[in-house]
Amino acid sequence: MTGPVDAVKCIWLPRRDEMRIILQKYIADISLFYHIIHVPTVQSLVEDIYAGLEANVRVDVGGILLLLSICASTTYAWSAPDDIRCLFSDYSEANAQSTFWTKEALDVVDHAQRTAHSSLECIQGLIILFFVFCNHESVSYRARSVFMSAIAMATELSLHRLDDPRGCPMPTLLRMSEARKEIGRRVWWFMVATDW
Repeated sequence: MTGPVDAVKCIWLPRRDEMRIILQKYIADISLFYHIIHVPTVQSLVEDIYAGLEANVRVDVGGILLLLSICASTTYAWSAPDDIRCLFSDYSEANAQSTFWTKEALDVVDHAQRTAHSSLECIQGLIILFFVFCNHESVSYRARSVFMSAIAMATELSLHRLDDPRGCPMPTLLRMSEARKEIGRRVWWFMVATDW
């Protein structure tokens, strides 16, 4: 018998052009419900991830989770008027894919937890995934578990200390751009208000 072996899991993403259409729909129709993303940053993230994949370099786990969560949420919300986007044969095909993207996202969540990965993008992905679960199965155990993981990760990143008047000792927070800090604030306060 040999030692433990880590299984290699293949994670699927839509093609870059498809991801752009999915993101467009997400920005136009879904992100209005919870303001936890900065649109130009997520658009850049899409390009960076696909460029990294094409260059065969390691890409950010949190970014992948965010994109997969956006896919799960967007395909769930796809409706007949969206058929004009010509991405799916019709809205029912898009809706049927939501479960697939949710499972892909859960595989990335599992990897992030096993490797102790924490990032703002990962938290954003977890929040979006929380709402996907709420839509699919109400406020279930899985929905609550994903949300609690987001809160734990945000605490780990000290998002609750972004505006600490005594100053922030966390070097990762000090290196954040002002736009990133603002998204961190929105993410933190969104979770606080949701968990109230």
